[in-house]
Order: sequence, then C-alpha cells, then structure tokens
Amino acid sequence: MAEAANQRRGSMTSESHEFDRRNRLSARKITLRSSDGETFEVDEIVALKSQTIKHMLEDDCADNGIPLPNVTSKILAKVIEYCKKHVETLKTDDRNGNNKLKSWDTDFVKVDQTTLFDLILVANYLNIKSLLDLTCQTVADREDLSSGKMIDSAKECEGLYYFEEANEALKIPEWREAVMEEMCALEKNGTWDIMNLPIGKKPVGCKWVFSVKY
Repeated sequence: MAEAANQRRGSMTSESHEFDRRNRLSARKITLRSSDGETFEVDEIVALKSQTIKHMLEDDCADNGIPLPNVTSKILAKVIEYCKKHVETLKTDDRNGNNKLKSWDTDFVKVDQTTLFDLILVANYLNIKSLLDLTCQTVADREDLSSGKMIDSAKECEGLYYFEEANEALKIPEWREAVMEEMCALEKNGTWDIMNLPIGKKPVGCKWVFSVKY
C-alpha cells in the first residue's frame, strides 16, 4: 500500500509540474509579424506548435518579434486559430476531446483551393507537422483537386512559364497545383522525416522542374 501511495504522489507531482510548465508558457507572449506587416500576439505555448518558431525562440531571436516573410496575415490568422484549438484541447481532460478535435479539423479545412494550398505551404514553412498532414490529406481526399482535373486545367495554359523564384511560379494556379500534389504525395508516402539540422551541417538544395505537356 505504501508503494502504491508513493506512485500516486509521484504521478500527482509530475502532473503538477506539467501544469505549472503550461501556465508559464501561457503567461509569456510572443509577437509574430506577417509578410504584410500585421502583428499577432500569441501565448508561447501556442507558438511552440511550430518547430520553426521554437528554434527561433531557442536561439533568442524573438526579442523584437518574429518576422514571417512567407506568411500573409490571412493565413497566419488561420494557423494561429488551428494551433490555439489544439493547445486548448490538450489542456482539457474531456475523453471525447480527440473526437471533437477531429470534427473541428474537418470543418477547419473546408476552405477554398487557394487558401488550402497556402495552408500547406505555411505548415511546411513553419514545420507544423499535424497541420501539414491534415491539409495534405484533405487535398488527397477532395475530388475537385484530383489529378484529372489538374491536368485538364494545365492544358488550358497558353504558354510555358519559367521563373527564377519559387514564389513567382506559385502565382500560376497550374504550377501551384502541380507542386502541391507532388508535396502531398511525398508527405503521404513518408518520403522524408522532418528533423533539426545537425550542428556544423548544411542542407542539400534541390530543384523541381515542371513543364506543360501537350
């Protein structure tokens, strides 16, 4: 009985420490700045859903706010909404919380095509794996984003496009859809694992080349 009591006390102490840690993270505010200059103040525990932001915080790069040059205010607001909901669900002891969260996620991605693709890009940029998985699976499941419809759309192009910067190419719907389909396929097949870059190592670059075939 004494051993069981000690285990219960140990469990309660662990839960208390975790509660205190979450409260400290919730008390600290992080300022995020979108590409169009809008600022968002969020709890640190919410910001930490992003591995990219987490690394910036660990490197003390958040004193004057964290600029996110690849994220518009519209999409950043959506991403913050997603992260807040997932953090709030983890805080509750509701046994049905996971089912409710899945239902909420389903409604969250009921957006237009452009917004969905923007969410995929930002989820990848901010390294929010759960959001990347959700949005990629949504693309795979939606009939209006099927390969056949994308091919038909691409055939409507009047010419070929070549760009030096990826952001410029992604302004063309046909290229955007092709890239998103490829990214989602790679993610779904587990082609890579997202991890921290080892100290002293440099990432290997890559380039995708797309062209319209008639």
